[in-house]
Amino acid sequence: MIFVVNYEIVSRTSNIIEDVQKGCGSTMPYLLVRHKVTDYEKWKSAFDAHSLTRQANGSRGGQLFRNASDPNELVVLLEWDVLEKARQFAQSEDLREVMQRAGVVDHPTIYFLKDGEQVSR
Repeated sequence: MIFVVNYEIVSRTSNIIEDVQKGCGSTMPYLLVRHKVTDYEKWKSAFDAHSLTRQANGSRGGQLFRNASDPNELVVLLEWDVLEKARQFAQSEDLREVMQRAGVVDHPTIYFLKDGEQVSR
């Protein structure tokens, strides 16, 4: 399985909660992953079982989205404590193995995001 990792995608994004709301002056980095799975329930079980590993590597949790037209296409947006830890996690052999066992069927697209900004409607 080959992973597409976009290292330099560091852009301003909408709908990411700013750390200002948490009392900090800057935003946290995010890891965004888009991929397709064979079976959502199987994938979700593996994803949930991997939560302690994500947390130990700096993940602070996040959000999971399913494509309205294809519920087996997923977007996972995870807040991270340090951008470099997110990059290391995304490149880990452990993550590759978990994704393969979980039924990821395409090449995940991975973005590293920072400097999120709330935008008006």
